[in-house]
Amino acid sequence: MTISPDFGVLDHFVRKQRRNIDQNDTILLHLQRDAFLSEIDKNVSPYYDPYEDQDFERDECRPPKWKYDTYPVCNLLHELSIERLPEQQEYSVDHLGNGLYREVFRFQRYDQQTQFVLKTLRPTENFRFDIVSTWYIRGEAMLLEKLSSSPRLADIYGFCTFTTLTQVGVGFGDVVVPRPNWKLRLDAERPPLPKIPDNQLLPHEKLKLALEMAEGLAELHGYYEGVICHDDVSMSQWLWNDKGEAFLNDVNTIRVLEWNDDQNDYCPYFTYVKVGEYRPIESFSPDRTSMESDDMWSFGNILFSIVTGVEPWIEKANTEESQQAVLRGEVPAIPPFMDRNFTHIEHRLMEIVASCHRPVPEDRASIFSVLQQLRDAWKEYEETTKPLK
Repeated sequence: MTISPDFGVLDHFVRKQRRNIDQNDTILLHLQRDAFLSEIDKNVSPYYDPYEDQDFERDECRPPKWKYDTYPVCNLLHELSIERLPEQQEYSVDHLGNGLYREVFRFQRYDQQTQFVLKTLRPTENFRFDIVSTWYIRGEAMLLEKLSSSPRLADIYGFCTFTTLTQVGVGFGDVVVPRPNWKLRLDAERPPLPKIPDNQLLPHEKLKLALEMAEGLAELHGYYEGVICHDDVSMSQWLWNDKGEAFLNDVNTIRVLEWNDDQNDYCPYFTYVKVGEYRPIESFSPDRTSMESDDMWSFGNILFSIVTGVEPWIEKANTEESQQAVLRGEVPAIPPFMDRNFTHIEHRLMEIVASCHRPVPEDRASIFSVLQQLRDAWKEYEETTKPLK
C-alpha cells in the first residue's frame, strides 16, 4: 500500500488548536455581489432573494478570500464535443451515467493512453443553467485545483462554468455493500439478510480502504488555509484509481467554513439538504447548522458498511424509520442477526465507528484522531505480517 505523503497539510492533523483564517482576508462587498448576480442571471430569486433589492447587513462571519477563486480554461473545453463522430475528434466518447444533476462522459484517446471524465450539468427542476448551479460546480473545481497535489483527491484537467474534466476512476460501492438499496425493494423481493459480514473484503483490505478514504476527508478538514466540510459524505463520493487506491472524487457540495472574529472560531454552516440515512441528528434540527462533526457521523456510516457489508439501519423498514431513529438519538448498530465474531482489525474499525456515532456533535472523533488510529492499525498489521528473518 502507498501511504499518502505529507503535502504540507497533513502536518496539521495533530495540531493542538484550531487554525484562524488569515486576518488579511477581505470580505466581498454585498452590493457588488448584488450587481453581479443581477447582471449575470435574472432567474436567481429563489436562492438569492436575501441579497437582492434590499439593504443587507453583514453578519459577524466572514469567508476567506480564496473561497471565491476560479480557474477556468474554457477554450480547452470548447475543443471537445460529446456529439462529434469518431473521425471528427481524437477521442471516443462513452456515456457513463448521471448523478443528481450532472451527466458523466468518458473521453478516451484512440491510442488508449489518455482518458478523462467530463461532468456537465443535467438540467432538472432544482438545478438549472443559472448562477446557483455554477456555484456548486465552481466550488468543486476550486477545491480540486487547490488540492491537486494530493493523491487522495481526483486530478482536475479543466473547468468552465457548468463542466469539469477530471480523473477516471471505478466505483466500489457494490464491492463494499453487495446488496444496495435493500430497503427500497418489496418485502417479497428482499433476499435473506446476511449472518456474517456481507462482502468479500479481507480484514486488511477493509483497513486499507478506510485509511485511504480517511486521508481524503482529512485533506479537506485539514486544509491549511481554512477548514472545508464535505457536507455529503457517502461511499459513492470515492472511486478507485488504476492502482486500486481510493480517492475522493465528488466534492461539489463542499462548505468553506467562515470565521467569527468575536468568538475566535469557525461559524457553523446551514445544511440545505436534509435527506438520506447518512445524516446526523443536527441535520434534522430546526436550525440545521453543521460543522466538521456532520462529516464524521457520515464517515462512521461508511466504516460501518466496510466492516459489515450492509448499509446502516438495514434492520429498519424504510428511510423515514431510519431518520426517526436518528432523531431519537439512536445510532446504527450491528444487525442483531449478524455474527459478531469479528477479527482484530474489524473490532478496531468498529471502535472507530462508535467514536464517530456519538449523538452529541462535540463528542465525536475528529478526522485527525481517526486517521491516527487507522495509521497505527496499519502499522501494527505490517509489523505482524513481516516475514521472519
